[in-house]
Amino acid sequence: MRQVKMKNVMKMMIIMGIFLALATSTFALGISPAKKVIDYAPGTHEIKFSIFNDEGKSFRAAIELRGEIAEYVQIKESIVVMRSDEASKEITLIANLPEGFDEPGLRGMEIVVIEIPDEFNSETNVISALTSVAAELNIRVPFPGKYAIASIDIGSAEVGDEVRLAVMMQNYGKQPIFKARANIEIFGATYESIAKFETTEIGLNPQEQGKMIGIWKADVNPGVYHAKATIYYDDQKIEVEKDFSVGKAGLEISKIIPEEFKLGDVAIFDIFLQNNWNKQLTGVYSKVIIKDDKGTIYGTYNTETIDINPNTEEMVKAYWNTRDAVQGNYQLHLAVYIGETIIEKVEEFQVNINSISMLSTGQVTGTNTGLISRESILSMLVLIMIILNIGGFIYFRRRRTKK
Repeated sequence: MRQVKMKNVMKMMIIMGIFLALATSTFALGISPAKKVIDYAPGTHEIKFSIFNDEGKSFRAAIELRGEIAEYVQIKESIVVMRSDEASKEITLIANLPEGFDEPGLRGMEIVVIEIPDEFNSETNVISALTSVAAELNIRVPFPGKYAIASIDIGSAEVGDEVRLAVMMQNYGKQPIFKARANIEIFGATYESIAKFETTEIGLNPQEQGKMIGIWKADVNPGVYHAKATIYYDDQKIEVEKDFSVGKAGLEISKIIPEEFKLGDVAIFDIFLQNNWNKQLTGVYSKVIIKDDKGTIYGTYNTETIDINPNTEEMVKAYWNTRDAVQGNYQLHLAVYIGETIIEKVEEFQVNINSISMLSTGQVTGTNTGLISRESILSMLVLIMIILNIGGFIYFRRRRTKK
């Protein structure tokens, strides 16, 4: 009986070792940046992306260009060979842009990187894909005259707080915008007008982005509200709208804490969600977007989906690969989804060589040199299994000797 129990324990240790080894593995492929936007200019342009070997293994990958402007773009090497000792490899796209496009705005395409098996036949072009990743390339074609697009960024607020509404505006025209401001109107659940106020004023050069700030004191009951911004720029106007929440709404983003960090590694943000309702919230997940101060997207991530018990705080993790990042200020745009309800928060943070500083709280997280690596964990597991095997051998040998 004891012999059976000992064998079961050893089997469980082996299974746990395999599970932990698999849990620490990642996809072999990565591409950065995830999205790149360049301003239109006719002629030849060199555009660079990086392919990352996240797993440290040897593989081959095919590069495929898809989308509207793919006909104007070529790649120097359609097959990339990665060695196990290569952490990344740069690829170069050559864009030969025409003298003009029929339509202004963003003209886009995808760069798809597909891991291929060794038996890939380049003559027949038959690919049996293993894994794939994609990045987005956009050409920003200016509009004639003055032309702007806009959006509203609103963070969730508590009752009685001052709500900061940022109207983001991008000048897509060929001419400068000398004066822009927005009138914002807040509406309630039955679309009754609650408040009206103005934002700050800005000017924008062609292709430039800026923001107009408005402040509103949320002396209202908890619930979902609607903001409508009418933006006047020179002799033109545009309108943008967005729903936002005031109050607990059942869920609160209590805090965002970065873990130990070093630039070039994967940054991990611990997101704490507090359920303030008296019933369980099910199917809660979050979407995280990392942007720099120019609006360039450096990464997106959907967290796991969780259930949160009443009056309980749970934590989910968001990851950002910083190998393409530099020191500076960034924004973490967080949207938490509970059914049809969305709770949003924007946190500004600063990235340094060995730390991340959350600017709203002043909290700084530095490098912890005492973290245990995956290789150390696997080595310890192997050592534990060897000790168990030796212990089991000695135990059963003594049992046979006594008999």
